[in-house]
Amino acid sequence: MSEFFGIKVEDIFNSMKTRFRQEGAGGVDKIFGYDIAGIGKWKLSVKDGKMALDKTDDLSGCDVALQTDGETFVGINIGKVDAMTAFTSRKLKVKGDMNTFGLTSKMFTKY
Repeated sequence: MSEFFGIKVEDIFNSMKTRFRQEGAGGVDKIFGYDIAGIGKWKLSVKDGKMALDKTDDLSGCDVALQTDGETFVGINIGKVDAMTAFTSRKLKVKGDMNTFGLTSKMFTKY
């Protein structure tokens, strides 16, 4: 498993349940997709203040999906990479409404 900034992509996903802020998910009913190049895909489902996260091969049915590489993903999550800079430089791509993906910042504490 590759590490970026000393952290594995899987570490970020594995910690999401403990970092979840139920109060930040109020009114959210969305499925978020994560496609991390060469590492894997995950679906985050948020509804009724609860979350479920599953590793998957299929991101169909997602309201919004993020595509990036492991280094960019980890960097954004730990504050080493600016998400807007990654987006404008095409290191981060979002299929769907980027503002919808922005909801995740309220739903999780920082890694």
